[in-house]
Amino acid sequence: MSDFYVYQLRLETRVTPFYIGKGRGYRARQHLCPSRRKDDNHKNRVINKAFREGVAIMTEILHDGLT
Repeated sequence: MSDFYVYQLRLETRVTPFYIGKGRGYRARQHLCPSRRKDDNHKNRVINKAFREGVAIMTEILHDGLT
């Protein structure tokens, strides 16, 4: 099975990502759902601040087709 991928989340105003993850399916986009942003951690603080300030969050697949 080769449906896994590695992805990054970054602010549209930055080159450096603030989060690197691995997943499959819709995992990369689930971080942006309001119910997933309630825990107090760095990733969620960056995402919540970006939404408040109107900054887009870029979800970019780095490698796909992984097993």
